[in-house]
Amino acid sequence: MVLNRNPENYAEQVEKLAFAPANLVEGLEFSDDKMLQGRAFVYSDAQRHRLGPDFRNIPINKQQNFSPKSMVSSGNGRYVAGEIMRSEIEEPDDFTQAGEKYESLSTLGKKNLVENIVSGLVHAKGETQNIVLRHLQMASPALAKRVWNGIKTF
Repeated sequence: MVLNRNPENYAEQVEKLAFAPANLVEGLEFSDDKMLQGRAFVYSDAQRHRLGPDFRNIPINKQQNFSPKSMVSSGNGRYVAGEIMRSEIEEPDDFTQAGEKYESLSTLGKKNLVENIVSGLVHAKGETQNIVLRHLQMASPALAKRVWNGIKTF
């Protein structure tokens, strides 16, 4: 994708864009990542609702310059062998990446994130606040503490 000019027709070129993990270039497939597969389904369902069932045929969403029926193959491609298997992640880590993201934010970014979380969480039930705070604690104890202090002083 090259962004080298402004849209000429905003309604056709921006409003009808369908960015989603499900919109893959023909010939590519998803990995076995369950989160990606779930999002691909949900996002494409949302695109169908927003743009209609033929959203992939809208000119701005159509794949350009792709015609696999006319591609010439020398027949000397790489031979790939291996065993395909599915396996569960033994110890899933759902929080480290979130904590690292928080730690990578600037001071202002951290402040804004805390304020946004607090503004939504302050109106939630205590049980919901506790669940969110436990999850934040697993991601970043510093973030959980700042959110807790923000809730107390709101």
